Amino acid sequence: MHGTGRFKDWMRHELDMMGQLHHPKLVRLWDAFETKQSMSLITDLCGGGELLDNIVSRDRLSEHEVANYIRQVLEGLNHMHSQNIAHLGLTLGDVLVTHINGDTIKIGDFSLATRLHKNKDFIQEYGHPEFVAPEIAHKRPATLASDMWSVGVMTYILLSGISPFLGQNDRETLKNVQNGKINFLDDSFAEVSDNARDFIGKLLVFEPSERLNVKAALDHPWLKITEVPYKGDRLSNIDRLKDYQKKWKSWYANASCRRCYRRRPLESCFTHPSRMIYPPDEVYTPPESPAREIGRTKVKPSQFDETYAEKISREPIDVRSESNYQCGPDTYLLQLRDVDFPLRLREYLRVGAKRSPSLAANLREKHWGGFQVFEHTDRHTYPQVVVRERRKFVDVMDEEIDDEKKGLSTRTMPLRLQREVGSLGYTHQQLENLKKEAMKGKRPIETLTETAPYFREKIQDCVIRENDEAVFRCFAVGNPAPQYSWFRNDGLLIESSRIQIKKSPDGRIELHLNPGKAYDVGLFKCVARNSRGTAVCHARLRVGGRPGRPEPPICEQCSSHQIYVHWCNPKYEGNSRTLYFCLEMRETGATEWKKVSDTVTHEFWVVHDLKSSTSYEFRVSAKNHFGWSEVSLPSDPCTTEPEGSTQKIKISRAHKFQQDMAERGQGADQSAETALDYSREDNPVQLTTGGVQDLYSFVSELYVGRYGAVINSLAKEQKCAISLKAIIASSDIESSAKREYEILKSLSHERIVSLVSASFHDDLVILGLERLSGIDVLTYLTLRHQYNEDTVARIIQQVLDAVEYLHFRGMCYVELQPDNLVMKDEHTCNIKLVDFGSAQFLSRPVSERPQIGSLEYLPPEVLKDQELSPATDIWGVGVLLYILVSGYSPFLGVDDEDTKNNILYVRYHFDKLYKEASTEVTRFLMMIFKRRPEKRPTVAECLENKWLLPSEFMLRKREHSVFTSSRLQEFAAEF
Repeated sequence: MHGTGRFKDWMRHELDMMGQLHHPKLVRLWDAFETKQSMSLITDLCGGGELLDNIVSRDRLSEHEVANYIRQVLEGLNHMHSQNIAHLGLTLGDVLVTHINGDTIKIGDFSLATRLHKNKDFIQEYGHPEFVAPEIAHKRPATLASDMWSVGVMTYILLSGISPFLGQNDRETLKNVQNGKINFLDDSFAEVSDNARDFIGKLLVFEPSERLNVKAALDHPWLKITEVPYKGDRLSNIDRLKDYQKKWKSWYANASCRRCYRRRPLESCFTHPSRMIYPPDEVYTPPESPAREIGRTKVKPSQFDETYAEKISREPIDVRSESNYQCGPDTYLLQLRDVDFPLRLREYLRVGAKRSPSLAANLREKHWGGFQVFEHTDRHTYPQVVVRERRKFVDVMDEEIDDEKKGLSTRTMPLRLQREVGSLGYTHQQLENLKKEAMKGKRPIETLTETAPYFREKIQDCVIRENDEAVFRCFAVGNPAPQYSWFRNDGLLIESSRIQIKKSPDGRIELHLNPGKAYDVGLFKCVARNSRGTAVCHARLRVGGRPGRPEPPICEQCSSHQIYVHWCNPKYEGNSRTLYFCLEMRETGATEWKKVSDTVTHEFWVVHDLKSSTSYEFRVSAKNHFGWSEVSLPSDPCTTEPEGSTQKIKISRAHKFQQDMAERGQGADQSAETALDYSREDNPVQLTTGGVQDLYSFVSELYVGRYGAVINSLAKEQKCAISLKAIIASSDIESSAKREYEILKSLSHERIVSLVSASFHDDLVILGLERLSGIDVLTYLTLRHQYNEDTVARIIQQVLDAVEYLHFRGMCYVELQPDNLVMKDEHTCNIKLVDFGSAQFLSRPVSERPQIGSLEYLPPEVLKDQELSPATDIWGVGVLLYILVSGYSPFLGVDDEDTKNNILYVRYHFDKLYKEASTEVTRFLMMIFKRRPEKRPTVAECLENKWLLPSEFMLRKREHSVFTSSRLQEFAAEF
């Protein structure tokens, strides 16, 4: 859109409105670009085009389809009206089909959308004369009911093919609207149901207060026909719709903004001779910009005081034997990186002076003090040339970045952090380092413990309803104590009556937005700084709502008394995870639905106790934190087998376990998270001795292996449910168990399993761990038919958080295998690291390191018996990621020797990755799989990688990369 002045204000208004609207039935804004004379909005792509064109091209339409379109329009308006935003410009041209030959629509063009206030009237002067409400035509205050009139007009046109108020010109059309009278012509409405006529009649009411509101319209009996799959008979209005399409395109051809933004008021049709708002033969010319005034700049001469005179008259600076690139107050004398540079420079000067007498004279006078260098060429005597480089800190940063890319220097902070925090913070850090270098041997002993900030707890994604309070909470440690800065979409947040930053006595910092608004939606960032460094964490704020309507369930298997039904999550989950599904059933032909269960936590159900040789239908709805969705359309009828049939329902053990849990009422855990206790880092869990029966109460066995078992138990002293890991004591196994205890006893992190108790008995080492779901990451992903790349990214991000904490504590996990990642519960993507039998302290010498690991998961330095480092775990993260986005182990060979060579020479194949995998995840893997540990990225750099960033673009891209779980199931079976 091009325009200036008030046109630019209208463009910004549309941008503001679209930024506050997030609903699957509304065209969504993704990005915007602005210049002095234009603005570009990046929105959803609706490939099916306008609804009217789509209908005419298919050459068929039924009343059922019209009801489906109108219901979706009302769903979009319901979201807008819930925020007191009226569209005020709704026409058939604003209803867009999401894809070719589809039946899903979105509302677009929010140029006239306005937030209405109760105590303030708003007069709408613009719009399409066919669709504006009578109050707008009479220049009376617009209301939310004005949109309902437009819906009534749209419904009338789609069902009949005739526009109810269209005249020969815009003036006649507006007069018809001002009269507000309609009639249902016998020919055009002969095939239309009475409910449809009643629906239109209750919308096209002259008084706004008497019209149906959006919620009442959604509950109208006519829209109930969309709940059944029957499409109904075709309407015979296609020819009339084609005639109307020609009139619509003719009007719009004059009114559309081809390049320059324009808008004419409705009343202009009463003053223009053509009686049209946009005259057909008038070429629009945008108003000229005001002429630029060009004049002589008047500058008041400043006083020339003695201070400046002294500065100007001072002695000239001796710059002999110097190489001056940049001089100024912000420069610093740095040590040469290239020690051969002075010699090369001297050689260049010598060659140049030989060829140019003027250059030789200049060098003798200014740089070598008149020394006759070239008069003694036979002796080759030259003065010592000392070259010093003075460079701006900005240039130093650029050189550091280049060095980082080449692996020439130690990274002190991630490259992305340098760019986000800015050069000032980097310069300040360099100055602090220089001060400390100058004070070596003089500073107090206690300052040696200074550490850069580290986020023990990072801010988490937040989903709210508009006007609810939004809270972001984090906790960073460091010495000196870090200072916090909060950003929203890279803009610094400043405290106000609505935005408050609070600090609790335990050091946690909280950002409160009360109330949270739709325009707050976006990327939030917390930056913790001290003199030693910087740490950053990100999270998103979203506006949530009820889930969308699920697709109809599918009946896959049936026996004489059972049917296996499965379904998918709604495409739109309301920005909140699905908590429960409600499954309903009825016999085919019956009108009443019977509830099977409303606490289903997975996407399938085996329905029991059915009649043999009977046909059944099923429907499903979904619930999240904001409420229940609409029920789906019924499934296709499914008939049970005759009595005595041997047909059985076949489901996996995992699915059977899930259904058993659901039938016993163990649904999704919605309990609040408890704050972590970090005192155990100073007061670790002690190893106790005594009778097993005195310490624990055994409940049930979970797993029994060759060297031990995992048992569901109760810790009597702590009075909590735990998982006991009982290990039979032998020389190797006992040392591994005690090593795991030494690692776990002082760890406290949300992504690492907590050690509750530990005891040693005659032949047993028992570790009491917090109880988890028992489902590892492979099982979690394969429980569903498909998963997306965003789920993988969340898993990897959580693993990196756990690994970062271990490195902060001076430990290395070493062997990161998929079964070491256990889900906190089966319903949410929250992992915890378990099994620390291979974990090591980084300070332990290589000679004391035990034999560890499954070969295919180990990095090259472990195979070479080199020292461990934080980069060792980064390799493990890469192996895990490769498995999750391919279903294959990256370095597994035909035998151990082949596997070892693959690892040592970093041989793996990208063609095994899912073809749907994004290019960003491929680049991320390439960055991780480096033979030399120092070339691998740090945890902080991984977390700042583009693939893991919670930006809207990457979030959308990851969500659209969907993988089937079949290959991962095969890998899990072999694993």
